[in-house]
Amino acid sequence: MQQGTMVLIAAMILTFVLGTIHAFSVSLSTLEIVFNTSRTYASLTYSLALLSLTVGVLYGHRLHHRLRLVLLVILIECIAILGCLIAMIPTNLFWVWLGYSVVFGFANGLGYGLSLQMAAQANPDRTGIAIGLITAFYALGAICAPIPFSIALDRMGWSGMMAVQIFALLLGLPFMIFLLRASGFAFANSHSVSGDQTSVYCNRSVVWLWFSYCTAVTSGLMVIGHAAAIAGTERAHLYYANAPTVVAAFNMLGSIFCGWLTDKVGARLLLLSLPLISAIVLIQMVYGLLSQDTLVGLAIMGFCYGGIITVYPIFIAKTFGADLGAQVYGYVFTAWGIAGLLGPMIAGIIYDVTTNYNGAMIIAGLIALTSTIMIYFFRIHRQEPCSLV
Repeated sequence: MQQGTMVLIAAMILTFVLGTIHAFSVSLSTLEIVFNTSRTYASLTYSLALLSLTVGVLYGHRLHHRLRLVLLVILIECIAILGCLIAMIPTNLFWVWLGYSVVFGFANGLGYGLSLQMAAQANPDRTGIAIGLITAFYALGAICAPIPFSIALDRMGWSGMMAVQIFALLLGLPFMIFLLRASGFAFANSHSVSGDQTSVYCNRSVVWLWFSYCTAVTSGLMVIGHAAAIAGTERAHLYYANAPTVVAAFNMLGSIFCGWLTDKVGARLLLLSLPLISAIVLIQMVYGLLSQDTLVGLAIMGFCYGGIITVYPIFIAKTFGADLGAQVYGYVFTAWGIAGLLGPMIAGIIYDVTTNYNGAMIIAGLIALTSTIMIYFFRIHRQEPCSLV
């Protein structure tokens, strides 16, 4: 087995066991009962976890050249397990926030960022499909986790769900250690990330990318975050139940296909077209042919969103180089954390005011179109003094 393939499989395992964080919603009612709290406070657990995850991606690159890859993976797993153990303390919701949201969420961000970087660097000739598989397996973890989590919640409560999460982390660890040791892969030596290399690129370029990424994922999350409700307002209850699964499945398909396609046609063309397709679909869902079959529109939105979150790290790595690219992606990824908090909330507010999702989908379409326009005018500003630190 080739070195790049072994590293890629190890990264896929890591993202799969960490992607379970996005199946958190199955535990909401249990948390409400166990800790006698409201839905607002229970759901805050996930919101805080997303913030901590974003911080992990932002600062994780600093560890890539300080520890051997095997030790780094072990460290991430240990932090994640520690977070789950803290969250099992049954006294009050504070321990859940500290353990699951802060500690486990931070480890999640470290692992996700590391997986993207090691998969890309170990597979320079197939970066697109490598990153596509990483984002797809991250989504797959969220798709597979609800069943075992639900069983554990029914039989053992919140602590049982944390026990299942710990078991998954421990189960995948020996395979990752074996693959990484056998591959002999190590990150390339750092080349002064905070010195001369960063001065080549102006902060304006990074800020421009941040806003283009933010508008792209905000439009997707506005719709995906309310997928079941959007389907339920238009069609039968069966559509309501199937919508999140359909969106997640097409999310995975978009990640893999767009990752592969990036290696063939380049990243920039996809970053121009995917938000544009999203905007067209959203308008169609309100006024056009897709208004008669909302589930098809949601599937296309899931596909485009999966492609967007896959192609951006590829574009950044190819634009800024592997070493600086990891740092730039950390900054740009903070846009996803903000979009994850604001996008679904904005859609909910618009629904409360208008009693339907038409206004939210129109606004989401305009936001997506903004991303396409920003990528069209994006340029690297070279030879201007600035620093990313």
